[in-house]
Amino acid sequence: MEPPKRKQVKHAAIAIYARDTSESQEKLDKQIEQCKKRLNSQSNVESVSIYTDFREKDGLKQLLDDIQYGQIDHVVVYSLDRLSRNFSDLYNICKLFVDNGILFSSVKEEIDSSDYNHTITEHQNFLQAISNLA
Repeated sequence: MEPPKRKQVKHAAIAIYARDTSESQEKLDKQIEQCKKRLNSQSNVESVSIYTDFREKDGLKQLLDDIQYGQIDHVVVYSLDRLSRNFSDLYNICKLFVDNGILFSSVKEEIDSSDYNHTITEHQNFLQAISNLA
């Protein structure tokens, strides 16, 4: 089965998602800064939207809604576990990315689906990181 066709965009609408359950703004800011550093090398960045959460996941819910409305092309997180520590939830989020042709990057796990001709779920670093959650 062929991976879904990716959107060909000259300028990408990028979302950074950061979450810290200890409610530390400093930790949240560090995650965002690391994600921005990851993006510095990309010249096709049109806009960056930042979604954040502490304990509740309202920011994540908004990000997923924005993806479904076609407002986001690329999602960047510091670490996969910022999206979810639950295997099933993480799988469903990543399936939404794949189904919508969303590029995905995770700084810590060195995952960058924009650098490969594979979907995120075929990326070796992704599979290793997922296995750590199971």
